[in-house]
Amino acid sequence: MSTAIKIQNQTTTQPVVTDNEVNRIVNLRDSRALLKKRLEEIEANLEQAEEGVIKLVEAGSIVKTTYPIRVKTSERHFPSWKDAFISQLGLTAAAKVLAQTEPRIYKTLIISQD
Repeated sequence: MSTAIKIQNQTTTQPVVTDNEVNRIVNLRDSRALLKKRLEEIEANLEQAEEGVIKLVEAGSIVKTTYPIRVKTSERHFPSWKDAFISQLGLTAAAKVLAQTEPRIYKTLIISQD
């Protein structure tokens, strides 16, 4: 958003950056930082709430809800060095190490909203 303005009694048609543009950017950055912090808080609260329900379901608690829920368990291997390892020692060696790597277990609360 550029504007033509008077500078020392002379009109210029050259684009000028004013406080309006810069203030808008500063305000947007501040808003983004606040939203990011709030989102992190929400994600932490959500994770805590989901973990609590997962533990209750796994412990055999009675589920009295109108939502059909279940706990989905998945596992993943995350060797971050995998590509470099393969290029150095080959796919066979990488497959052997990957097979010996303990998977991380992930549990997700599935809520059906039909």
